[in-house]
Amino acid sequence: IIGDPVELRSKAYEIDKSIQFNFRPVLSQWNEPLIWAMDVEHGFGGDPLFDYVNLSVDEGGIYCLFGENACGKSTLLRILAGEESPESGAVKHAANAQVAVVDNDQKLDHECSALEYLTREFPHKTEGEIRAELTNFGLSPKQAAANVNFLSGGERCRLRYVLAMLRDPHVLCLDQPTSSLDVESVRALVAGLSQWNGTVIMI
Repeated sequence: IIGDPVELRSKAYEIDKSIQFNFRPVLSQWNEPLIWAMDVEHGFGGDPLFDYVNLSVDEGGIYCLFGENACGKSTLLRILAGEESPESGAVKHAANAQVAVVDNDQKLDHECSALEYLTREFPHKTEGEIRAELTNFGLSPKQAAANVNFLSGGERCRLRYVLAMLRDPHVLCLDQPTSSLDVESVRALVAGLSQWNGTVIMI
């Protein structure tokens, strides 16, 4: 299902800055789909989870994948992101298009602070850039200095968004993006994504 980005992004939200999700804008570079899937089929033995998937992901679009539990939504998302290969068919990305996945089941290093973790993951980023991204997602200097093990579920969720955005993505693939977030944070996430000019695929 494809949402109309113009309509979705025209909505106004009043959000507390302390719980903001501020996605840095991306520069438009392509006159072609960022991701396209052709006759994609995948399964784990037996009948396929899905087959004959054909999809064109255009720049700036918002795409939602719906389905019952265990029907293959997360698998399809990882295939579209390039993290897995389909059993048959093909998925191609536009040249230099960066894709990042936010998965709330993603494991984080709990033996260090959030800032130390991000500095190790992104040695080419300055501390100022990393701190700015933490601020963009409502994580204070105190939270940035805290051991990841002591962060709440919602704070770890925000940290996963920071991890994704430090990859400078043009496409965000979001697996159950509201998991672990309270109502106000969900509203802040909706507002942030609605105002972002990048491309979103979400479950």
